Amino acid sequence: MESNRGSVHLIPVPLSGSDTGYLAKEAIEVAQNINHFMVENAKSARNFLKSINHPIPLQQIEVETISENNKQNWLWVKEKAKLGLNVGILSEAGLPAVADPGSEIIKAAHQDGYKVVTHSGPNSMIMALMASGMNGQRVYIPWIPSR
Repeated sequence: MESNRGSVHLIPVPLSGSDTGYLAKEAIEVAQNINHFMVENAKSARNFLKSINHPIPLQQIEVETISENNKQNWLWVKEKAKLGLNVGILSEAGLPAVADPGSEIIKAAHQDGYKVVTHSGPNSMIMALMASGMNGQRVYIPWIPSR
């Protein structure tokens, strides 16, 4: 892996209107230092960037919406990362690539040898599992044979 390549960062976003105060300080600082984002929804992504007081004017931040064309998405991210620029992936709410778009971009990044950096934060699926009372240690997945 070339050391001058940019990294792909999976940035957590608050769940539906929540305050950014419970996000990890490190995740917010990383997002404030990235100027190129691949996002699920441009409007909510800009609202998030505004809420964390991104130091660059919103008009100068490059925001590209995730399309159904996975190859096109990855080529946009790869173009930035090849230049040594970090790229942030933002979902609508929660964590990118976990019940939200972005997994194909991350898969391509791994295949092409780019560094993928995760930042912890909210996820509606995990929060629902936590609140359900179900045993998260034993999840039944029908297509995997049980032992």
